Amino acid sequence: MDSNSQTLRWFLRGRGSLAVLAAAGVLITLGVLPAGADPNPLPDDTPVNLHLALLEAPPEVGLEADGTAQATSNAGIDGATFVVTKHSDVDLLTPDGWAQAQLLTPATFGLHPVTATGVTAGGGLLSFTGLEAGLYLVEATAVPPGAVAPSPFVITLPMTNPAGNDWMYDVYAYPKGGQYGIDKTVDDDAALQVGDVVTWTITADIPLHSDVVPITSFVITDTLDSRLTFASATHDAPATYFTETQVGQDITWTATAAGLAAMNDPGAGGTISFTLVTIVNSVGDGTIPNRADLVINGGATIFAEDQTLWGEITLHKVSAVDGEDLAGAVFRAFASEEDALAGIDRLSINSVDEWTTDASGLLTISGFKRDSTVYLVEAQAPTGFELLTQPIPVTVNAATVTIEVDNVPQYGGFTLPLTGGQGLALFAGVSALGACTVVMILTRRRARGMG
Repeated sequence: MDSNSQTLRWFLRGRGSLAVLAAAGVLITLGVLPAGADPNPLPDDTPVNLHLALLEAPPEVGLEADGTAQATSNAGIDGATFVVTKHSDVDLLTPDGWAQAQLLTPATFGLHPVTATGVTAGGGLLSFTGLEAGLYLVEATAVPPGAVAPSPFVITLPMTNPAGNDWMYDVYAYPKGGQYGIDKTVDDDAALQVGDVVTWTITADIPLHSDVVPITSFVITDTLDSRLTFASATHDAPATYFTETQVGQDITWTATAAGLAAMNDPGAGGTISFTLVTIVNSVGDGTIPNRADLVINGGATIFAEDQTLWGEITLHKVSAVDGEDLAGAVFRAFASEEDALAGIDRLSINSVDEWTTDASGLLTISGFKRDSTVYLVEAQAPTGFELLTQPIPVTVNAATVTIEVDNVPQYGGFTLPLTGGQGLALFAGVSALGACTVVMILTRRRARGMG
């Protein structure tokens, strides 16, 4: 038998060959033509087209691909960079080439010149056209934020069709990538003033694991604003799955070996939640953001952010008569009208529970949660003015809320009768006048009697 006949027989025996490799190794299925079938010619030099569709990994592993176009409902992943590389030393026109191909994995493929590069778009789609026949390594070298790269694989081009009776020069492959995201919410419903608790919840996705590159690192970092003081943190995974560290205002959770093993279980997926308890120590401009970052496998950082809104009250005290600024008015703050009327449980911010107007008639109380209502009570009126008779409700609906409060003069502006030195002198004068009148009357009566 000549060498050409031997080569032909080799290819005919390999008519069902399909090579789609995951990181674990090369899978090449060699089929045998049915007895009596007419042998097809060897593949010619027709250019081969490789069509990729990078899809989000499904919850369950699907059927093995056969190189044909397939319908799929999985979401595509755009923005991933793929590189295809032809093995320089594998000649699929020889039996030795096929034998060599069966032994190669992505890890042992070796270094060869890159054949082509492209980026997925339009639903994770990418086509490499005009490729020469050969053995190719297909790998994602970059993925968009929020995605885990698919495992690299090796494929023979062209391939025989599933029936094993013809060559396919348009070959379709469906690598799977992991998609993940992160979300953050704030709970400040119970907060009213500086010193109260604000709770943040971080929810992170765990990528579904199909033919996705294994998760080798999973790190969440929450950077607290300087106006937030860390109190405590918890998560809903087993305690051994994460370590927690605090460096300055950074709170970091890092997956342990046990946590990574759980994430890499096929079809694991799901989410994990972290709860962060903080205390508001000041309000600044009134907007306090909080951001959490998620990095998987050292890739691009994705993040989620929320905020808690706070404000301050500026009170301007003036005279109701002429609008003059009034210094020395003292106010207290209460959380409810009932407390204000009863004078109990007054609010204290950074150990201060009374605020006094300055020479410009101004005072500022900083440290109330936005959209809360505070009740102000005047505890000391400015000199010469009446106290206010009712609490003043103030809704903190902005970073700074300014109100003007006027006071009427003491005694309602009326002059009361005077007491003291001047009054006594007046009474003394009246008494002396009365005494003189009595003396004059007595003197006149005596003069008449004598006459």
